[in-house]
Amino acid sequence: MSPLPSTSSHAPRSGARAWGRACGWIAALSIAVCGGAWAAEAPPATARAEQGGLALQLSLQPAGKEPGRYLARLSFSDAGSGAPLPGLQPAAWMQQLRSPAQLELPCEDRARRFVAGSLGSRADVDLNTYHLVSLNQDRTLHFINPQVRIRNSRMEATVQLSGDGFDWVHDADTHQLAVTLRDAGRLAVVDTLTQRLAGEMDLGPGSRPTRVALDPGGRRAWVGLDGAGALAVVDLAKRRELGRVPLGSARNTGAITLAAVPGRPWLVAATAQPPAAVLIDTDKARAIGRLSLPAGPVAVAWSPAAERVLVLSGQTGVVSQIAVSPTGLQLDGQVVLEPGALALAVVGEGRHVLVSNVQRHEISLIDLARGVRTDRAKVPDWPDHIITTRDFAYVRSQASNNVTLFALDAARGGRLQALAVPLGRASASEMPKAINVAPLMVPAPDGHGIWAAVAADAQIYRYNEGLMVPSGSLDNYRRNPRALMLIDESLREVAHGRFEGPVRVPRSGRYDVVVLNSSPSFTGCLGVTLQGPPESTEPDAPAPPRLVRWSQDGREVRFAVQLEQPPADLARDPIAAQAPDVQALLVGPHGSWQKRTRMMPASRWHWEAQLQLPQGVNASDAQLLLQSQRLGWAFASTRLGTLGTNGATPAQEVKRHEAR
Repeated sequence: MSPLPSTSSHAPRSGARAWGRACGWIAALSIAVCGGAWAAEAPPATARAEQGGLALQLSLQPAGKEPGRYLARLSFSDAGSGAPLPGLQPAAWMQQLRSPAQLELPCEDRARRFVAGSLGSRADVDLNTYHLVSLNQDRTLHFINPQVRIRNSRMEATVQLSGDGFDWVHDADTHQLAVTLRDAGRLAVVDTLTQRLAGEMDLGPGSRPTRVALDPGGRRAWVGLDGAGALAVVDLAKRRELGRVPLGSARNTGAITLAAVPGRPWLVAATAQPPAAVLIDTDKARAIGRLSLPAGPVAVAWSPAAERVLVLSGQTGVVSQIAVSPTGLQLDGQVVLEPGALALAVVGEGRHVLVSNVQRHEISLIDLARGVRTDRAKVPDWPDHIITTRDFAYVRSQASNNVTLFALDAARGGRLQALAVPLGRASASEMPKAINVAPLMVPAPDGHGIWAAVAADAQIYRYNEGLMVPSGSLDNYRRNPRALMLIDESLREVAHGRFEGPVRVPRSGRYDVVVLNSSPSFTGCLGVTLQGPPESTEPDAPAPPRLVRWSQDGREVRFAVQLEQPPADLARDPIAAQAPDVQALLVGPHGSWQKRTRMMPASRWHWEAQLQLPQGVNASDAQLLLQSQRLGWAFASTRLGTLGTNGATPAQEVKRHEAR
């Protein structure tokens, strides 16, 4: 490997966990190294670089049987002693080398393009990214990348479901997202790497799948079937039901809630009819214990400090502490609150618990060690969901745009200190009154704030702790969100100086791997050759369309695209030839503005659209991106370039298409 000349880089990051500091990078980029090797039958690809006394060993190990899937490992050590280096915060990107000219750009400049984060300069593989996924009222999922710097919206893909989503869970190991479709009696499985629907499973008429949870340490999903009085065991990777575990004599058990017991192959299922908690041995797939409850449960959680399962009964307001053992379940204490309780959240290590009450509009703080309520606080507008970050608990008010913060340091001392923050523009009269099963808030990856979806606004807001207003928002494209999830796909530190992350390469070839770290300063460009999916079946390489004409009259721009050579599997599909779901996204220079619209089919494999641009904008500078689930196009991979440089000649192209 030979070093390439470069200059300097600056601000560090640990993938998604420090993305907010990325704007401070590009001040100390230093060295670039190219290397790596490849042999037949996809062995691990490796490369090594040294700079300033720091050594980086890169390894990409094939993961599973599917071509194109790898596990990336970055190991940092002292170049002299070989000792691992703790406290690093690296970032990494991968870009396929399609021409020798790409290597003429200095390594620091390649890094600078990726750090900038515009949609037009995206890497083929981003090892620092996280996505927000919204579950919407119109039976869609939106995949949104908050790190792509386009004003207001960063949506990459839309997934259409066959029914209303009720609850969901994500398996980070297999990259499978399971969504229960209660009224449809189905379980949808979405591949979060490809951002596509992997398939739907029929769980039977009247099954009413509701809550869903993962094995404590496995890759199976456990689905509560309210209409069948049982739990369905599902292999998410194979999308196959493995069996069912009955929960009681009643066919309709009512709202089933679930909680896993960490470190043990146990799952606790709480049923409303009859009110009971059932202990499930997930290895043997059978019930091994049962305990009657005072009333129907609305929430179940695990307290590490108490080593107890906590069950909240909403009608009575009773919090039950339940001991779990191989012999079954045993009641170990109760705290009696008021009726109307809805949600609970464990604070930190689990000695203290927060409970929301929608009827009394208040939050209660419980000390489990003493078995008493130590404080309560009024929270207006029907508080329901509670989530926690490192320093605060957040309570959503379902009938307003307010989120109330409680300092966890004070809570550990037995006191509640409330601070209300408005998120969104909707008035109380516009807020939907329905209670969502899955939360509309998620902790931010840096641990110092949240992302919160507001259904009435069709917006997702970012709140940074210490502020009194949101720090930004994302457009959900007029879809009203019912739930929000954050899927972190960034590098994670698994040991001192060692980082891992999943990789899915779109195609075979040589890849440039750009790695940054700030302290100590390090920038490396390493070359590896990887094997992607077979060309004939490659899902991430759809046939590229072509912009055939465009024009601008004042603020109105018109454009048309044509797919010249449709893939073989779609060529004879009349529906695909006039796909109605083609979406176009125009992005201004450096993400200065964006506009999105639906494209209308005009003829076979030909779509047209028009939209209004912001005042004074020249469309020739705009990037055009396309999305269609039917055709396999995604915004992240279907970029047609800048309108003014694509070579389309309007007069000639109009005549050619009219002749067809």
